[in-house]
Amino acid sequence: MFKYAAIISWNNILVSAINFATFLLMLSALGTYGFGLYTLAMSVLSIATFFIELGFGKVIVSDVSKELYENNREQAAGLFSGYLIFVLLSTGILSLIMFFFSDYVSAYFGKELAPIIQF
Repeated sequence: MFKYAAIISWNNILVSAINFATFLLMLSALGTYGFGLYTLAMSVLSIATFFIELGFGKVIVSDVSKELYENNREQAAGLFSGYLIFVLLSTGILSLIMFFFSDYVSAYFGKELAPIIQF
């Protein structure tokens, strides 16, 4: 058990180091102003992605595991595929909304965010 805890711990350290290196590379490549725009665009997108899941992730894990425990594999597969379809549709709709309304978000913040959000 402790072996897996050590693996997870090293994995977290490695991911943190890669994130820090990526942060430094992005900062040096974009400059202070460009990195600020990038961070602002990512915060707008992270707020938008909140509406994609709507808390269904935790519910689907518990429901699918309950169905699998009760040997209802068809019901579990139906729940999971329904959730997957919901997430894909909501992601597509939200992506289109963000793409077409990125100019309004950019005007609200007074920055050139539209190309970053559209990318």
